[in-house]
Amino acid sequence: MAEYVTTIGGIFSSDPDTLPNDAVEALHADPSMRTLQDEVDRQAAGPSDESGDPGRDRGADDTVADSPEKAKRRTAMIQRVALAAGGLLAIGLYDDVFVKAWNEQKIFRKYTDPDSYDPSATIRVPMKPHEIKSLHNPKIEIRVNQQLVRTISFTIELALKLTGAEVTIRDGRILKAAIGKCDVHGRLKC
Repeated sequence: MAEYVTTIGGIFSSDPDTLPNDAVEALHADPSMRTLQDEVDRQAAGPSDESGDPGRDRGADDTVADSPEKAKRRTAMIQRVALAAGGLLAIGLYDDVFVKAWNEQKIFRKYTDPDSYDPSATIRVPMKPHEIKSLHNPKIEIRVNQQLVRTISFTIELALKLTGAEVTIRDGRILKAAIGKCDVHGRLKC
């Protein structure tokens, strides 16, 4: 039987490989996306003269507006960034969050002592309600023609409140964890 792996992306979105809609909308509104598009366009164009940006039109009040073509390129770039960022959320809750936190806290260390616990025995350990805080710092590298244009760093902050959890251990290793209830609060920052 295949095992279902819950990821951070699966918590925040119905499609765990993409960013939630509000995060994509925030990317569209972020002025740094226009700056990034300018950098990508300059890198793609190669060396140029100082005649200005052909992808922009100056208005009567001397403001700069994107041409329709440039606006389409930025939308496509944001969609690619959002897709890549969604992939960054493919962090497994079991191995990358729960087990990592429990190992760091050494909650189950005593079960690794073969003199106290038979390594061939399967031990079920009910857990008290507790909270796990988890911080992740993935990044996306934007490249044009194999040249790094910019790195976009993200911070994922999670707070998980677990109740009714039970862990199964054999030979000092966690075999599985049954989570009764898990309340998750999280933030994705760019």
